[in-house]
Amino acid sequence: MPINIPKIMKTLVEVHGDELLVDGCFNGDPHPGNILLLPDGRIGLIDYGQVKHINEEQRINLALFVVALAEGDQQWAAEILTDRIGLKSKHTDWDTLRRRAVLLFDADTKEMRGGLNVQAYFESLDKKDPVVYMPDDYVMPWRLSIMMRGMGYALRYPISTSTLWYPTALQVLQNARIDHKKLREEAEIARASRLNRRPVGHAE
Repeated sequence: MPINIPKIMKTLVEVHGDELLVDGCFNGDPHPGNILLLPDGRIGLIDYGQVKHINEEQRINLALFVVALAEGDQQWAAEILTDRIGLKSKHTDWDTLRRRAVLLFDADTKEMRGGLNVQAYFESLDKKDPVVYMPDDYVMPWRLSIMMRGMGYALRYPISTSTLWYPTALQVLQNARIDHKKLREEAEIARASRLNRRPVGHAE
C-alpha cells in the first residue's frame, strides 16, 4: 500500500489538535518513534509518558490564538499571547511578539526565519525582546505545535498547525458560546485607544 503523506500528516495533526483543544489532555512528546503506521493504513499512537492536562480557560485561550493566526491577524494573536495567555517580554515589542506568535503556533518557513534554524530564530527573537515570563502550562502546547511541524518537514510536507487546527478551534469557541469576531472587534478598539494615548512619533 503506497504511503499517503498528506493524509497521514493531516490525520496526525488533527488528532493531536483534538487532544489539545477539545480534551485538554494530550501527548507532549509526539516524536516519530511514538507513531506507528499499521499495515492497513491506520495510525497507531504509543508512549503517552509525557501527558499534559490543561483546563477549559487555557483551551479557550489557545483556540482564540489558533483562530487569530489562521485568519491572518498576527497582531491580535500577539495580543492574545500577552493579554490572555500571559507571556511577558522585556520591551513588549509588537513586531517580535507577532513573529513569536507565528513561530509558536502557526509556521516556521526558512523565508520567515531568514535562513536560521528554529532554535537560532528563537534566540534572535529573544535577543531583540527577551521573554521574562512564560506560563508553564503553555510550554507543552508550544512544543506539540513545533514537533508536528518538524515532522512535516521530515516528511517533506510542511504544514501550518493553526490552519489544520482552525476548524476544531472554531468548534471549541462555539461550544463555549464565545463570539471570536466580537472579541476581535473589542481588541481593535482597545488597540486604537492605546495608539491614541502614545506620544507623537512613537511607533507601534
